[in-house]
Amino acid sequence: MEKVKTDMTNLYIPNSETWVYEINNSIVGFISMMDNEIGGLFVLPNSHSKGIGTKLVDFIKKYYSELEVEVFKKNSVGRAFYDKYGFERIKKYMHEESGNEVLRLKVIC
Repeated sequence: MEKVKTDMTNLYIPNSETWVYEINNSIVGFISMMDNEIGGLFVLPNSHSKGIGTKLVDFIKKYYSELEVEVFKKNSVGRAFYDKYGFERIKKYMHEESGNEVLRLKVIC
């Protein structure tokens, strides 16, 4: 998992376009895009289930005909969000560095 965190910080975020969601001048979430792929979608835990993730995806989807994302199978919070949003699995593979199963998901905008 450490490699995933390092890659997110050093590779994905610097090579993506990122938008933030603020409440009272404090960032509570962000979405980072690499072409049509969601490279990162994060909302602070105390701000979960308030529609912030949905608003971020709603904002970005108007620029794309389809969106893709990868999520670890064991990430129940992320999977539930993407399922609710209508993403469907297009691929499944093993992430060798972490030993975790990854689901690649897609939604038509």
